[in-house]
Amino acid sequence: MLRYSKASGFQSGNLLPEPGRIIAPTLVVVGHDDFTCDRVSQAERIHAALPSPALELIAKCGHFPWIEQPAAFDAVCETWFAGP
Repeated sequence: MLRYSKASGFQSGNLLPEPGRIIAPTLVVVGHDDFTCDRVSQAERIHAALPSPALELIAKCGHFPWIEQPAAFDAVCETWFAGP
């Protein structure tokens, strides 16, 4: 699998400049205990790079908030979709 990923160029480019091209309102959701894509190293960088972002932190969950805290995840999404 690793050999295929390397041969295909998967994750070979820096995508950090790309979120600035997104023009749609965007919701970034991160689990408080996510050590794979944690709030500081990933979610806050993505949030800062987006032109119109919202960032929500969900307590007591890791990388899969929609599975680990489905009620909290649903509430965050419903509130965001409802708008101001």
